[in-house]
Amino acid sequence: MENEMKLTGRHLALEITFLFTLVAITASASRAQGVPPPCVANPATENAVMEWNCRTVNYALSSTFGGALRQIRAMAIVQLAVHNSVNGITHEYQTYRRDELNVPPNNSDTNAAAIGAAYQALYAIVNAAQRTALDTELAASLLARGIAADDPSLLYGKAEGQHVADLRATDGSGAAAQCAYADITDPQPGQWIRILNVETHTTPAAATPCWKDVPTFVLNSRDQFPIDAPPSLTSEKYLTDLLEVKNYGGQNSDTLRQVWQTRIADFWDGAPVAITNQVVRQAAAAQHRGLSADARAFALVYVAGTDASIACFYYKYSFLFWRPETAINNSSPLPGGAYWKPYIFPSHPHPEYPSGHSVNSGSLLAAAALAFGDDPGVVMTPTIIRNGITVTPTWETFSEGIDEVVNARVYSGLHYRFTDEASVNLGSRISRFVYTHAFGRCNNGKKCD
Repeated sequence: MENEMKLTGRHLALEITFLFTLVAITASASRAQGVPPPCVANPATENAVMEWNCRTVNYALSSTFGGALRQIRAMAIVQLAVHNSVNGITHEYQTYRRDELNVPPNNSDTNAAAIGAAYQALYAIVNAAQRTALDTELAASLLARGIAADDPSLLYGKAEGQHVADLRATDGSGAAAQCAYADITDPQPGQWIRILNVETHTTPAAATPCWKDVPTFVLNSRDQFPIDAPPSLTSEKYLTDLLEVKNYGGQNSDTLRQVWQTRIADFWDGAPVAITNQVVRQAAAAQHRGLSADARAFALVYVAGTDASIACFYYKYSFLFWRPETAINNSSPLPGGAYWKPYIFPSHPHPEYPSGHSVNSGSLLAAAALAFGDDPGVVMTPTIIRNGITVTPTWETFSEGIDEVVNARVYSGLHYRFTDEASVNLGSRISRFVYTHAFGRCNNGKKCD
């Protein structure tokens, strides 16, 4: 059915013409994003890596870290600290820039080390108001496992957590990422400018234009994997995909967009971390690979995702390509002068190409597929709740999730299909590079070079 509808769009696409003026964009002040159910940690049934991944994701998705980019970075810092602490003991996988002065104690307890690393890394990056709750969680975790507060392995893990947090303490991901941005003074069709909210008569600031300057973890450079420019505005590909998002991604597209397509858009309104962490946990629980492998998998996923987000925003603010909301209202207006709104409204305040969600989720899921195999041997069932509607897709492979985000961002009205396809490809290439250049398996239990 979906392919048939796409073909219909291709037949009609060339009828679109362009008006070389830019109209103001109407946007609401805020909207409710889809959220996952809270993760419930259970030290009685899961190892410390899994337990503290659960605790960490709840903090990462809190208001402290704001949007998707900082959520992924927060997860990367904590999971990298946990990976270093556990594999610094077991030597099963390569560690990342470990402090060689921090030597694990004799007869080390990997669970205690993982707890210490996660706690200390979180303590370094959450706000002061959250630290009391974090201390309470630490005490509960230690009590459940019979670990003393002065356990040498716990203290070793805390040192690793602080070390990793210190490595990223001045990476420019805070206020510096929200640097000054000036719109193009004479925008031409195809060029992105910030979207005017005519309801409040304000224009949202461009979102994190200097995220592109945050140092990568593993990539050699933010532009290591070049991507093609968006297609020409007169090309069949652009016109076809513009018509598709107009027909299937609008608030009034219900005559063409099916209910299941709307639910996909609802689901993928959840943040990349909110969605991906659920399926990574499900894969890890099903495969029972142990602390070292679990720690490595989470680190791989979120380090790759952070590097992908940096590359994504570098290309966003290089290409400065306009969003469907602007393109449709200027190039292919609705009859009678009606205003076209995307289903997920308003559009995000940063350039369209590439898609942040598709790059980030594509990278996170591709990294998970490398860690567990594309088919991890369990039916994955992530859940997102949006506007009171609970959506739980079922995936047998991580690739299904990657394919789904491509469709979802079209049905949401936020991106063109060519953008989503290029975006998941970029994310996948970055994850492959991280997988082959970090966190590799050590030989015969010996310390990696």
